[in-house]
Amino acid sequence: MNLRSLFVIFNFVLLSVVCWAQETSIYAVNPQGQLLRYSSNSSGELYNTLVVGQGGWAPFRFLFAGARGKLYAVNPQGQLLLYQDSGIGDVGGVKVIGGGGWASFRFLFAGDEDKIYAVNSQGQLLCYRDNGVNVADPQVIGNGGWAAFKALFAGSGGAIYAVNSQGQLLHYQDHGHVADPRVIGQGGWANFTHLFAGSGEGIYAVNPQGQLIRYRYSGSGEAGGPQVIGQSGWAAFRLLAGARWKP
Repeated sequence: MNLRSLFVIFNFVLLSVVCWAQETSIYAVNPQGQLLRYSSNSSGELYNTLVVGQGGWAPFRFLFAGARGKLYAVNPQGQLLLYQDSGIGDVGGVKVIGGGGWASFRFLFAGDEDKIYAVNSQGQLLCYRDNGVNVADPQVIGNGGWAAFKALFAGSGGAIYAVNSQGQLLHYQDHGHVADPRVIGQGGWANFTHLFAGSGEGIYAVNPQGQLIRYRYSGSGEAGGPQVIGQSGWAAFRLLAGARWKP
């Protein structure tokens, strides 16, 4: 079982993705407040849509996925919640792992090794660790300027992706400090309403037409090869976030 994690918030809309080996699960919250789980195979084809959470998911400020079936959410009180998705039936087992204040972050998303990344009001990139009990005592791994990005999310192997004000897609690497990005996508990435990574080399986006498309990034050069894998309607989701998985 492989597990990676990521999260992106863009225009206050969230989308969550979870990857089991080369299979990708995409979480979405519909206008009725239900949590949906889509499955995508290694070719990007979608199948097996299930309702895995009943009403009540729409009020969350953030929603993103982490390792081993973990789903994180920030409620209206600013608490960080942890749910568990066993892959069977509805997600459950909610517990509070972070006190108030989590709703104030500009971005919030998960990475490898139970890391949770956040961008604070000073524009710093913080790294928290989920020890299974609580999340506290972050490390500053990126200095000011991170709040200016249009989108921010993580991929596998410590990769962090960002969209700058010029609409370029940037690739950072987390080595304990994050700096010196590479441009892996030219202008136009700021037009997407959702951005997140999936299993393997996949980078997913929702375009202005509401289609779900998948790019591929091999770790060198630029992201390319966009493929439409979901037709119109993806922009209507109230909450969308993303995550990659690691053992």
